[in-house]
Amino acid sequence: MTSKETKRLRGEISCAECRRLKVRCDRIIPCSTCVKRGCDALCPTGTVPPGDGSRFVLAATDHLEKELSQMEDRIHELEGAISALRTAENLDPSTNLLSSISAPLANGTTLNDDSSGLELKPVAEETRSQPQGTLHVNEEAGCSLFYGPGGGSESLLLRAESTENRPVIQDLDTSYLPAFLTMGFSKFLLRPRTDIPRLELQQTIESFLPPIDRAKYLVENCLEQLSWMFQFFSRKHLIFELIPLVYRQESDGEYGPHDLALLMITMAIGALVDEQLPPYNLEAQHYYQLVQAAVSIQKLLVEESLTTVKVLHLMSIYNGMSGRESNIELCYNLLNLAAQSAIRVGLHMDPSTWGFTGKEAYDRRHYFYNLFSATLWQALVTGRPLSILPEYINCRIPTAEEEEHFQQGEVPIGFGRWGFLVDKEVVVLVTKAVLAVKSPSYAQILELDEKIDELKDLDIHDADPNSDQTSITMRAFVRAHYTCLMKMFLHRGHFAEVLTETPSDPLNSPRRHSFVSAYEAACAVLDETIGQMARKPILCSRVWMIWSFAFSAAMIVGSVAVRCPEQIGLQPPPVQKFEETCQLFSRAAETSARAARGLPILLAMRERIVRRWQHQQYRNGAHPESSTSDEPQEELSLFGGLTPLVTSKRSTPRSSKSPPTSVPTPVGSVSPPSSLPPAHPRSQPAYSSNAQTQITSTPLFVGQSLTDQSSGWTDPVLWEKRPQHEFTEFSHAREQPTSSLPSDEWLSVVHYDYGLVSYPPR
Repeated sequence: MTSKETKRLRGEISCAECRRLKVRCDRIIPCSTCVKRGCDALCPTGTVPPGDGSRFVLAATDHLEKELSQMEDRIHELEGAISALRTAENLDPSTNLLSSISAPLANGTTLNDDSSGLELKPVAEETRSQPQGTLHVNEEAGCSLFYGPGGGSESLLLRAESTENRPVIQDLDTSYLPAFLTMGFSKFLLRPRTDIPRLELQQTIESFLPPIDRAKYLVENCLEQLSWMFQFFSRKHLIFELIPLVYRQESDGEYGPHDLALLMITMAIGALVDEQLPPYNLEAQHYYQLVQAAVSIQKLLVEESLTTVKVLHLMSIYNGMSGRESNIELCYNLLNLAAQSAIRVGLHMDPSTWGFTGKEAYDRRHYFYNLFSATLWQALVTGRPLSILPEYINCRIPTAEEEEHFQQGEVPIGFGRWGFLVDKEVVVLVTKAVLAVKSPSYAQILELDEKIDELKDLDIHDADPNSDQTSITMRAFVRAHYTCLMKMFLHRGHFAEVLTETPSDPLNSPRRHSFVSAYEAACAVLDETIGQMARKPILCSRVWMIWSFAFSAAMIVGSVAVRCPEQIGLQPPPVQKFEETCQLFSRAAETSARAARGLPILLAMRERIVRRWQHQQYRNGAHPESSTSDEPQEELSLFGGLTPLVTSKRSTPRSSKSPPTSVPTPVGSVSPPSSLPPAHPRSQPAYSSNAQTQITSTPLFVGQSLTDQSSGWTDPVLWEKRPQHEFTEFSHAREQPTSSLPSDEWLSVVHYDYGLVSYPPR
């Protein structure tokens, strides 16, 4: 030690750091200057080396605190990942991995020391499931169909198609229509007809319209019954502008084929939800045939307009409500086509960009967000990418003042501005999380869950569910469980994984929040559906989206009832709730093809519950049986999007005269678990077509069958009076202004088997 160092230690001279910096030193060890600079450990003989890396600890305090906070958050994420990995790797639950990791660190050793006794395994990417969806391949037909991670319900319904007996729906015999009208739509995507003048084609179509009073009734009925579901055309425009033009009550104005198609597709949907007519009635099919003919007159992919987009959107809705499950894909495709047409006509850009103002600008904004909302929910239901990407939307949401002003005199809307905001700020995020190729972290899922919970605080329950007005009570119905639908789709994938990994104790899973949230949301959706079905049974049974959502909820509740123990502690009890669900679908299946398609799957699950409770009664016997030992589990795998490929071949039709292999337990006869009815033999198919016996016992059309098609619509005598290609005869009835069209064509429509329709005053 040199003499200078000795003097510095005694405080006789300045410390080495103060001398290097040429600052005053108080010669107190450590000196105040070194203490302030954070290098008191070096005082009095040491110095801070110059250059990079000599940053003082005190100066970096804020930075290090932020870094420490980030590291703590990361540690919490790693703890959750280790817990999930321990479950996935089936490690001993008594082994506390977190304690094993933290103990050597607390003792000042490292994880590489032999004393730790812990051998860490690298986390493989495959340990976390990344569901990509399911591809259905029909080898015989040579076609395929994809449903993404969120489209598990559609995958199940598609798989059940070949074994279910749908409600009987009578097809319209179009022999009364000119051949050029029935053939036009098949080529509408390629080119319109050019061999016949457009005006004559349009006049021919108009000759098959109903009287003006019936037209107004159907339009009003469509708006009243379905405004909660969609409202993207104005009642004032249809009733007071378009109908007078079409029926020649107004001579000042023009309209094109797609304007005519808009009126007729509204009438077609109005006939579908007319409670005085049977479901899927021929009158609605008649109008839809005319719609297809009118759409084919104008170049659909070239001469597009806002009206064209609306017609395609409404055609999508009609096909969804048509009762034919084969039309569901057409429903989805038409909506995608409408979305692409909307982009081509610039609906995604704010109308002020093009100089639109007032009512016209409001109508464009209002309709665009109705369309965008439909594409969001279709993406969630099918698991397919969005047709309209939110990143490219520049159209602003209508203000509350605009909505209040321009909705005066219209039928009450379902969501309006509130729904548009929720869709843009929350449902978009849920859709991205569900459909993402790389699943988001569970922390992000929980953040979205909290965001949905915040929506419950908003006062949107301003509608009376017991109102006499259909539009009001249905609006209350959809608003009551809108957030529950978001939660159900958000957590459905994690719910399926939890139930697959830990069916005996899902509440102890690291993702138990998703399990509980999905179950509670599903129960809420089913409760609202049961209540609304009691209030509006005819309307509810005819709207396919209600049963698409209800089936997803039913699968969640049924999966819990089948796989989890009785003492799981969920409220309401899963078995009880699932029994109520089966009864709900049994009633709806008499009318709804979508409910009828899903009912065999639910009844098959119910039979497994029956067998499970039966075996539990004899669990002390010589042959106890596990509740999930050899039961078919493909429902949960398909539902969660975990089955990558499904191949099928067209099976030969089963004869309807063949005796049933087993008689299903009647829905509604299930008692509490202690007294469940006897189960069927285990050889019964998972999706037994015989489970549909109770569905088809009540005919869809009372007093008519497929052999009755010679009456009414299909009677050739009604059509032999007019040549098939005489345009002048059709157009002659339109030359003089008239308030109605009591033509032979229309009279043949209303004289169907169910008698002459009487129309109530509106």
